[in-house]
Amino acid sequence: MIIKLEQLTPKQIDCTELNDNERSKGQRIAYMRGMDEKQVMIQMGFITLNEFGIPRENPDYYPNEKSMAHIKIPLIDGVEKDALLAIDDKFGSDEIKEKLFKSKNVKHVYTPIVRDSEPGKDGKERPQFMKVKLDIEYNKDPSAKIKIITQLFDKDKKKIQAEGNETDKDLQKYTLEEFKQHVKYLSKIKLIITPCKVWAANATKTYGITWKVKQIVVDAPQYTSQLTCDPIFIDDDEDDGKETKITEQSLDTINTNLNQASIDESNKSTSPSEEGDSSDSDDDSSDSEQIQKPQPKKTRGKGKTK
Repeated sequence: MIIKLEQLTPKQIDCTELNDNERSKGQRIAYMRGMDEKQVMIQMGFITLNEFGIPRENPDYYPNEKSMAHIKIPLIDGVEKDALLAIDDKFGSDEIKEKLFKSKNVKHVYTPIVRDSEPGKDGKERPQFMKVKLDIEYNKDPSAKIKIITQLFDKDKKKIQAEGNETDKDLQKYTLEEFKQHVKYLSKIKLIITPCKVWAANATKTYGITWKVKQIVVDAPQYTSQLTCDPIFIDDDEDDGKETKITEQSLDTINTNLNQASIDESNKSTSPSEEGDSSDSDDDSSDSEQIQKPQPKKTRGKGKTK
């Protein structure tokens, strides 16, 4: 059963007890379950990626594709964010600490779902955000190219086919670069997300919830305001007062240049933020974030975690 995020209540999500994590000796994990003891699938409303998104590669923060396989989602005030805040209240409570750690007086600090970001260096405030992991095929080699199995659909809910990549029946397997061409700046996305597990890190004495995105509907952005294409003016000596027509081929060239310019803008690097959580090595490595947004005249600041 799919639950709309705006209708989600804390009692609909619970977790098992903590157990040792076979893939990470420094952590323990508990699994998230719904009222029927099954995995909970939650549908979010459309969100415009006018902030954050999928990070760029950065040797200091994201040395490989696996560390980049997540989306930072901007959250606006409203019922959906209120629902996430209510989940934060529950999992940061003494009741949950008692269940997980057998004591409410443990030193472990809860890492919230809804997190703050510092203003940019220009003083502009940025929205709160949540982080969701992309669903990828497991590979023991962290430096290997990843295969993303989070499924993509267009605005008509037609599956976006993976280009030149293997598929497993109807399951598409996308490369990271291919995935980023769809989920990019100013695209509108609707997600099916699931809380997978609670992680508890022994070294940092922190714990939190890992979220994964299973499916995304993407409404591609329209870059109508971009003017960074080749000029289409005619020379003065060719202007004889007659109406000038732009051929279909010229329009195709203009549109191609506009789209490429927007892609180039969205791939510009910005200052990394410093939100951090600790989680298991196979799924949630260091969460120091680098965010991206194509605003050449503005400089991004560093983020922080509550």
